[in-house]
Amino acid sequence: MALSLSDGRLRCKTTPPGREAAARDLLALDVDLATLYAQWLAADPSLAPILRRWAGLRIMRQQPAEALFSFICSACNTVGKIERSVAALCRRWGVPLGVLDGLPLYGFPEISGIAALSPGDLRADLWGYRAEYAVGTARALLDRGDGWLASLAQAGLPEARAELMRLPGVGRKVADCVLLFGLRYDEATPIDVHVAREVGARYLPHALGRALGRSVHDDLSAALRDRFGARAGWVQQYLFIDALSRGRSVPTWLCRNHREDDADVALQHQVEDQRAL
Repeated sequence: MALSLSDGRLRCKTTPPGREAAARDLLALDVDLATLYAQWLAADPSLAPILRRWAGLRIMRQQPAEALFSFICSACNTVGKIERSVAALCRRWGVPLGVLDGLPLYGFPEISGIAALSPGDLRADLWGYRAEYAVGTARALLDRGDGWLASLAQAGLPEARAELMRLPGVGRKVADCVLLFGLRYDEATPIDVHVAREVGARYLPHALGRALGRSVHDDLSAALRDRFGARAGWVQQYLFIDALSRGRSVPTWLCRNHREDDADVALQHQVEDQRAL
């Protein structure tokens, strides 16, 4: 699948052709952002500048296994290294899917294939200490049986999180990322230092400066869910990307809307991507 922006619209090419429905699902284009923005602004009008800067930002709906291993790779890592490591994993052990615009594409490897690797196989592709976690998690998933990971989507958030955190290398943040991106728990709110600072400053001042332990994590997540409800995880992503942008850690292509003088632009003007596919 290749995505591109042209004249403010999102264009999609797939191999094989005709998989627009899969693209819509991946990008959660069934979600009406204009309605969400109105609800969020009613709950907190001060979000308006952030929603203007990042209008159109969505939660990508990954396959559960892809989300799990990608976020295991993300721990204490940079975006560039994560991209290279996951791409190498697919290129070396994934199934070839075809060529699109001259670029060979590969599917995410089967869990059994990852389980058969040694940590050294992954370290060659910048996985570092995370290699042992990835292989250990793959073997743990095999022990739990086919369909176990996907079944967590129906387990309820607390139980699903607890089960994920029993896997090697999966802590609270990684678990919540997998819940949000891979298992469709839109209320899951991954909390890192950036989000903790933003949520604390806005909604929970007594949490500022405190160590990000379990109780503080629970309080920050609850503050988001109590205010924003079933899609609190989406709000978390807007706060996260905005905090990163101020630290100049965001790729320049993602900052195309990051202008303070956009204050008079209607939010719904930038959500036309729902009609692009």
